[in-house]
Amino acid sequence: MKNKFLDKYLIHLIAIIFPIIGILSTIKHSFPRGTDTYFHYSFSQQIIENNFLIPKTISYFWDGVMAGYPPLTHYILAFISFITTIDLLTVYKIAPWLFLGPLIYAIYFFIRQFDKEYALLGTTFFLLIPIYLHTFYVGEFARIPGLIFALFSLGYLKQHLIKEKKRALVFSGIFYALTIFSHIYATAIVTVVLLYWIIEQKLVNKKDSPILALIIGLAIASPWLIFVIKNYGFFYLFQVFTSHSGNVVSYIPYIAIGLLFLPLVKGIYKKKFHSTILIFFILSLISRAFIMVPISYYFSKWTHLLIKNKKIIKKLTLTLIVISFIVFSLILTSSYSEPYLTEEKFEAINWIKENTQEDSKFLFFDTIMYTEFDNKQLIFDQFIGYTNRQIMAFDTLVPGLAERYTYSWFAFEWNLSPERLEIAHDLRETFCKEDILNKIDTYELTPDYVWVSKQEGEFRDTYCNDLTEPEFTLIFTNNQVDIYQINA
Repeated sequence: MKNKFLDKYLIHLIAIIFPIIGILSTIKHSFPRGTDTYFHYSFSQQIIENNFLIPKTISYFWDGVMAGYPPLTHYILAFISFITTIDLLTVYKIAPWLFLGPLIYAIYFFIRQFDKEYALLGTTFFLLIPIYLHTFYVGEFARIPGLIFALFSLGYLKQHLIKEKKRALVFSGIFYALTIFSHIYATAIVTVVLLYWIIEQKLVNKKDSPILALIIGLAIASPWLIFVIKNYGFFYLFQVFTSHSGNVVSYIPYIAIGLLFLPLVKGIYKKKFHSTILIFFILSLISRAFIMVPISYYFSKWTHLLIKNKKIIKKLTLTLIVISFIVFSLILTSSYSEPYLTEEKFEAINWIKENTQEDSKFLFFDTIMYTEFDNKQLIFDQFIGYTNRQIMAFDTLVPGLAERYTYSWFAFEWNLSPERLEIAHDLRETFCKEDILNKIDTYELTPDYVWVSKQEGEFRDTYCNDLTEPEFTLIFTNNQVDIYQINA
């Protein structure tokens, strides 16, 4: 009883202190951390402007990005900003830490359903190796709520399978729906595990109840699913996976099908393999945010099996909690936690908003374009956005904050446009800025302006570096950004 009380006290303490440290470290910055932030910010902003009706496209990205991205996170942050009257950009600045507390509880709850003794140590290890911070720092906001709801959905269904609580089954379905509303990768992971449990329970234990969680979730999420199917087609969400040629994401459908054969082995040989966490681990390869959950579980399990002495494990847990606080604080005070948007870039953003027309179109060359790589395809992917590689362009600043159009995300996974794919593939071998501009003319996509971020240091290359042709006029410059006007 004493250990149970101590565990609950510690998990509450961790779930409060970690987010507070995060908020305090973030408040000093003027802008959020993360390159994806301004895409998500733009989505939330357009939800507010659209009177909280979901827009069909997210504007400013060429001819618009299909708004098939699961929107719950964007609605939550838009609603917080609307109700509190706090500036939306400020809400996005502290959003990761608002999600961190629930994430800690979700991990603790999930691991606890498999073994109560593993929960606190497993949660502590998750925080000690903070891979999830990468998700925060690149601005992948929706993945954290997706992970939170996924863990609660699976945790409640596991609780139902053990204790046969009908309430837990309903909660599992509700959280499955919230997962669908939040992130497609989280949905894929939960769906496969749910299907695995459905097949396993039918073959091994002759029970049908897990299918109710699936039905409840799909029923609640049906309005958004119908919206997506109606506007983008039935296979739109499936194509998100198949569009990542050569990436682990593209193999998820095949991996999922393979994993679902495992219950058949159980049924044939009447064996009870404890394989749920292993399946979760395999599926988690699609996202850094998820991968540490099964690893943390296994760390805690193997630690308990090796040490066995509960007093030593308790001391180890307390020691790791203290170390995790220190590691977390050091990371948040390091340069790694600095926001991507600097004062100089914000100055350029304001200049664009005040000195260019609302329908102006920008081509965006960020810092990566100034560095030398053997793989020039990588450089172009960094510029153009998603093609069939998972490499994000950094040009969300102009559309997100300056509300101007950019020729970006030509083949971004939420577009899945054949036309954009054709353009992206044609341009992938082009390296020099001038060559890219010349080739893009053939598609009648000539921009009005070009944003070029400056790179300092030893990696600055010596060719294709400056836009010196007569058709380029330098109209804005500071220490980090040059903006050129393209002369007609």
